[in-house]
Amino acid sequence: MSAPPKQEFAQAIAGHLAGDEEPGYAMDDALEMLSAVDMAGLVLAPREPTREMLSAGASAAGLAPPAVHRMWRAMLAAAH
Repeated sequence: MSAPPKQEFAQAIAGHLAGDEEPGYAMDDALEMLSAVDMAGLVLAPREPTREMLSAGASAAGLAPPAVHRMWRAMLAAAH
C-alpha cells in the first residue's frame, strides 16, 4: 500500500529541499508548504489521472473514461 497522497507530495518536496537544508527540516518545510497550498484553497493532483479517478469521473458524468481523460487534460491546460 502506498503512502497517502499528502505524504507522497511531502516526500517529493522534502527530497528536493534536502540538499539545501539540514537533515530533518526538509520534511517539516514540505508539510508547511502543503498546508499553505490547502489554506489557499488549492489542491495538488497528478498530471495524469489514475484509473480510479477516470472511473469515478465517468460514473459521475455518465461519460466514457476516454472522454473524462480529455476533459481532465483540458482543465489542466486551462489552469496554466
